[in-house]
Amino acid sequence: MLECGDRLVAVETKSGQTVAEDFFDAFASFDRLVAAGRARRLRRVLVYGGDERQKRTRAEVIPWSAIDRYDWAAEAS
Repeated sequence: MLECGDRLVAVETKSGQTVAEDFFDAFASFDRLVAAGRARRLRRVLVYGGDERQKRTRAEVIPWSAIDRYDWAAEAS
């Protein structure tokens, strides 16, 4: 988790090169913890071993090779 002002960025990392649905399971648990603790804007980012950047319903997906160019402080889109 990263804190960016009044926002939280939940980050999950996976080594797989193909995005699988179960990669997003940890976000559901994290969402419950955050909802119980405090109301803050939350963005979800999945870092994986593949090459494609993707927008998914449950999270934004970025390849590990792009983490140094990713704008971690940006507003959720």
